[in-house]
Amino acid sequence: MKKLIVMAMLAPFCAVFADEKAAQPAEKTAGEKLAEQEAEKEEESDDAGVWVEAGVDILSDYMWRGIMLDDNVVWQPTASLGYNTEEFGGLYVNWWASFDLTDRRNRMPWGNNSRQCGSIHEIDYYVGYTKSFGDFDFEVGHYWYDYPYNGKHGNHCAGHLNSDLYFSASYNNAYITPGVEVLWDYGREHGHDPSGCYIRFSAKHKFELTDQLSLTPKATLGLGDHQFTKANIAGYRENSRDNYGAELTDQTTTLTLAYAITENLTISGSINYTWVPSHSLRQERWLTAGHDSRNQLVWGGVNVTLSF
Repeated sequence: MKKLIVMAMLAPFCAVFADEKAAQPAEKTAGEKLAEQEAEKEEESDDAGVWVEAGVDILSDYMWRGIMLDDNVVWQPTASLGYNTEEFGGLYVNWWASFDLTDRRNRMPWGNNSRQCGSIHEIDYYVGYTKSFGDFDFEVGHYWYDYPYNGKHGNHCAGHLNSDLYFSASYNNAYITPGVEVLWDYGREHGHDPSGCYIRFSAKHKFELTDQLSLTPKATLGLGDHQFTKANIAGYRENSRDNYGAELTDQTTTLTLAYAITENLTISGSINYTWVPSHSLRQERWLTAGHDSRNQLVWGGVNVTLSF
């Protein structure tokens, strides 16, 4: 009799518990969980629309394709505007400039030979198109390089405009990201046709130390064809030899530490080691544009980037 009374008292509670258990959804299978994770990933990576980015570098030297164009501290602002679509890739335009930050005279042969602090020696304009196919990223574009006050031996009126066609490809994976860039200078400069081709191979890996801090080691190797090396050596060495083929112009190892202050603001610092692999170009003092005998350089700086 007592057992019947206890069971009668517990019956309502058992019914409520059974209803609640029945109302709970069935446990998701591994396949369903994976499908949800992929859907969330695609939703997070959907960055279609207009984007804007601005930044500035402050560097100890200005290095360009293995050549030191300015041996003083420089600051280099940049601004980009682009539009991404979900399946047709993205378009962008970019403006970039380089200013000398010191009152020391630029000793490079093509420098403006000015002691004016903050003088500008280059302005670049880019337009490009980017597209991803799975883990592969591709980019094509056109660059215009303007040197408004560039001139040999202080000739401030010898500015000129160069034009490059640009292509790059990279493969993103969990281990190492290899890439290649091809730049073809097809413009005419000072009456001769450089038609030079410069190829840069790269490999990097980004280590996420924390949610905000990352460390990225990177290595690049530059290769210039005959026309590229001839045009750039002839620019400062009138009596240089003219028997170069394709030459390994530069190899750079870079270590970059970046910290995301906010979702839109990032600050980073980098240190680089650059040297000239080609024995022939070392004899021509390629890295310092014929100025001195250095064929290796440690340089670096800081960067601040704001993006929306």
